[in-house]
Amino acid sequence: MKAKGGESKQVERFLTTAGWLYRRGTRELTTSSVAKALAENHQKKLSNPADCLNQNCSKGYCEKQKDHFFITPDGWKALGETQ
Repeated sequence: MKAKGGESKQVERFLTTAGWLYRRGTRELTTSSVAKALAENHQKKLSNPADCLNQNCSKGYCEKQKDHFFITPDGWKALGETQ
């Protein structure tokens, strides 16, 4: 979390956690799955996960689908990874 800048900024914490979930096999990411992963792993919670998703979407790091979202290539690049 620290290496990806997700410890101090909620929007980055959201993206970092979503990337972690994806790498662990979660293909249909949701805001609740991100919030739950943070809570279950004793990390700082997000005050508004939906807003974090919207901010990542406005940066082009995530895209919404019907009931879930995915990380875009730009989002993976921001995480320092390629997918």
